[in-house]
Amino acid sequence: MVVRGRLAKPYGLSWAISLALLLAVSASSAGAAESVPSGKLPAGATPTHYQLELTVIPSEDRFQGRVKIDVTLDQATRLIWLHGRDLAAEQASVVTADGTSVPATFQEIDDSGYAKLQTERPVGPGDVSLVIDYSAPFNQSPEGLFQVTRDNRAYAYTQFQPLRARRTFPSFDEPRFKTPFDIAVTVAGDDIAISNAPERETEALGEGRRRVVFETTAPLPTYLIALAVGDFDVVEWDPIPPNAQRTRPLPLRGIAAKGKGGQLAYALEQTAAMLAILEDYFGSPYPYAKLDIVAVENFGPGGMENAGAIFYRPEFVLFGDAPSIFQLRGYAYIHAHELAHSWFGNLVTPAWWDDLWLNEAFATWMADRVVHAWRPEAFDNRGPVRGTNRALWSDRLGSARQIRQPIESDHDVSNAFDIITYTKGGSVLAMIEQYLGREAFRDGVRLFMARHGHGVATAEDFFAALSESAQDPDVLRAFRSFVEQPGTPRVQVDWRCDASGGAEVTLKQSRGLPPGSHGKAGQRWSIPLCLAYPDDETRHSRCLVMGAPETTVSLDTKSCPAWILPNEQGAAYLTFTLPEPGWDALIADFERLAPSEALALVGSVGAAYEAGLVDTSRLIAVARQAARSRHWDVARAPMADLRELKVLILPREQRPAALALLRDIYRPTLAQFDLSDAALAREEANSDRALLRAELLWFLALDAEDPALHAQLSRLAQAAVGYGGDGAFRQDVLHPNLLRAGLIAGLQEVGLPFAEFLIARLQDSDDAVLRNHILRALAFQTNPALVQRVWELILDPDFPRRDASRLLRHQGDRADNREVLFDWIVANHEAITQRLPRSHLAWLPWRAWTFCDLNSRDRVEAFFGPHAAEHQGGPRALANVLEAIEICAAVQQAQRADAVQAVAAGE
Repeated sequence: MVVRGRLAKPYGLSWAISLALLLAVSASSAGAAESVPSGKLPAGATPTHYQLELTVIPSEDRFQGRVKIDVTLDQATRLIWLHGRDLAAEQASVVTADGTSVPATFQEIDDSGYAKLQTERPVGPGDVSLVIDYSAPFNQSPEGLFQVTRDNRAYAYTQFQPLRARRTFPSFDEPRFKTPFDIAVTVAGDDIAISNAPERETEALGEGRRRVVFETTAPLPTYLIALAVGDFDVVEWDPIPPNAQRTRPLPLRGIAAKGKGGQLAYALEQTAAMLAILEDYFGSPYPYAKLDIVAVENFGPGGMENAGAIFYRPEFVLFGDAPSIFQLRGYAYIHAHELAHSWFGNLVTPAWWDDLWLNEAFATWMADRVVHAWRPEAFDNRGPVRGTNRALWSDRLGSARQIRQPIESDHDVSNAFDIITYTKGGSVLAMIEQYLGREAFRDGVRLFMARHGHGVATAEDFFAALSESAQDPDVLRAFRSFVEQPGTPRVQVDWRCDASGGAEVTLKQSRGLPPGSHGKAGQRWSIPLCLAYPDDETRHSRCLVMGAPETTVSLDTKSCPAWILPNEQGAAYLTFTLPEPGWDALIADFERLAPSEALALVGSVGAAYEAGLVDTSRLIAVARQAARSRHWDVARAPMADLRELKVLILPREQRPAALALLRDIYRPTLAQFDLSDAALAREEANSDRALLRAELLWFLALDAEDPALHAQLSRLAQAAVGYGGDGAFRQDVLHPNLLRAGLIAGLQEVGLPFAEFLIARLQDSDDAVLRNHILRALAFQTNPALVQRVWELILDPDFPRRDASRLLRHQGDRADNREVLFDWIVANHEAITQRLPRSHLAWLPWRAWTFCDLNSRDRVEAFFGPHAAEHQGGPRALANVLEAIEICAAVQQAQRADAVQAVAAGE
């Protein structure tokens, strides 16, 4: 599953993210004391097969079901624990091996989804079948089996990860239980049913209803079961041809709401090439009988890897005539991520949620590899370095999770779907692969897949396969040190040279912590790193695994190195600090660094600034160097630090000086572009320039508030959407890459009348991309009248709940809104919680993350503290927010005076 990142922290993959919890199943022996399970349940009842019959009419309020679960009982019992939530059982029984049906009762116990099946007399040991008839309401949020209406047509879809299958059928809802499923669905009228396996047959039932029967699935956990029902467009694409790994053609289809099937062509057309890269890497075929790409209306996560039927938010797979480069890139990364799950997660499933990272970190890392191999001219190989810089913000918190986090409570599963699991995990994997070598690492992955295919596995199983392949104990020590503890190592570098020029380098490691952090400073890692340094106009490197608190390395140089970069190619997950002359020399030599190294340098300077180890002038100096880069991500890298300097470090009265500095840093780079109206309607020649232009225009017009650029984007955006004219959307007026920035600028200049125009478009349009642009533009505003209008939408019962959540989430990223937004949340908390999807409630405190003083921190704790434990993942989310506020306050106090002086001087 994909979730998504710095002045829009936290993304919850971005990413939009799906949250929930865990818990399990047990068989209680006859006469044993009855107690409600907690955490991972002991062995006793093991499911071996599901037969699931559903009647799904999306226009109705409820659906009906019958589930038959074949189970092996270890001993005789009258009580079997399983899962179910909001299911109304009509009758239940247990069928024994000899065919006897023993009456039973099915009872849900608590909101976690525990349920018990209690029989009239003991059953087992051995094989039995649990049979339960039930009905349930459709959910209105994207969890369980949920209902969506578009264009007067009703649709139903599922979202079961992590533990929402229990909302749709009684089940043993844990990842360790992988079984085959036989699924049949009764539908009405022209509705089509889609599930994990190919359709086997359809039976007419009369009264306009049909029973659709699917082939038996491969063994799957409950969270990977998928169902979609509605009057869909089904696009039958050419099967993906056989190749060296797969001997059969693979059926490929696209499914979308009625009238949208034609927009799936691009997503379908690119799939074969991406899948071939994955099959080649794993050395094994795609493991399922077919592949459906399903655009899911009102979906929560960006994508969900259901085996054989991958679900996506529409904006990631439905393309109009002129998609933006951001939509194309979003599709590529998310599609590659979900396809990679076909192996990591689906073929081999974690035995428990503490190894969720084996799914998500690998899919994140693999997506970077796939898109670069697929289109190297459009996708660089610097994704892991960008990921490191994104993860640093969360990883500096003492309340940060470790990648492999023990699951000890209901809250831990929800917390596991975060930037640490996905982004830090992916970057650490890239580091280990770089150290070990691509072939050795790949061979370990293949061995893991071969041993555990269609089964479950743990991190220990993966470590064992990698160790056997690598035959290098250092790599496992390094891997474990990053996976099994939180935080980011900071490597302090210093060196001395003798008379001949030879250098003795001292490396010291500690946890990188800013003031105000609750983290423990005494941690140690085994860090694979390479030192890069110049000598006689040539560049050299020296690699090592640093396991001790302090290490000394001798360099046989002819002249004393002016600088030493302790993260060659940005490959290691770390930040570094240098002596002042070392910083200055490295920044001065910025253009000679590889782009990945430039990213690592910017990230380390930002972390050192926050920790009080460099001053504001050095932060600005590296920003000026990066801003001149022709690489979009390098030029963009300092923008997050500069935004925080502007809105969090400097006092409000210094805003004009801050804006002047921001323009001075980035205006020279923008000067290389044609900024005429005609040019802004066209695409740039290549992806790097297109991305660079879009990033520069956004930053200068919206963050630096350049009046001329702001007015130009505003005017063009209004014309593009037909404001003040015929209301027709014209894609030849402002390129889609620039439309969101233009809409934001237009709202800032025109105000409420333009907002009402866009809200009407939002309510009338079924274009997921345009709707997303409008929502984000509305949420970006700080004008009191516009903020009030956004609040009205959030609380409007006729406004989609998912859209309301997006508005609130992104409005909370605006520091200038923090006081009024917090007061509004306090005054309307009960109404707000009724409007948000349940899985989003734990993250409500993050709307206060831009506070930067301890009085506000105490207010946030006083209000949200009593509510945190009510929502899965709430306690850690609140702890993260409170600590982030404390850090901001401490950094502001430490750096403000210096920042005021440096910005005033324009340094």
